[in-house]
Amino acid sequence: MGISLVIIKSDTKKLEGKKVSPIHLKYSFKGGYKRFPTHQFIESKYWKNGVISNRHPQYTELNKRINSVRKKLEDVVTDILETGGIPTPELVKVNFEKKQETQLTKQPKPKRFWSSYEQFLKDKSKHHRGYTKPLLTL
Repeated sequence: MGISLVIIKSDTKKLEGKKVSPIHLKYSFKGGYKRFPTHQFIESKYWKNGVISNRHPQYTELNKRINSVRKKLEDVVTDILETGGIPTPELVKVNFEKKQETQLTKQPKPKRFWSSYEQFLKDKSKHHRGYTKPLLTL
């Protein structure tokens, strides 16, 4: 069982006039493997033996973003192991995608102040008039 960084040279694109390749995390377990996209790109000159060169202009930011995806992947594997399951690449991929979907749907939309205030007054309307009168005045 292991997680490593790989670049996909066959999927090279041009961004800002530079040829870049996407970086993926490769999870392998007992001969099988799955790749997980990090949504980060790098030029091949900054890639050597599975490691990003520290000569890259945005080395620290790039590493932070990749490490956050790696941490999420490790959390999924840990959750599977804690429940007594076998972390096969297929199972890890399914759980990782489920976790990504729930993250996207959990973010609530921010409410405007006045709509929140009206909701607050509506909740307080069941109280006596002596309690709600100062709230309405304010």
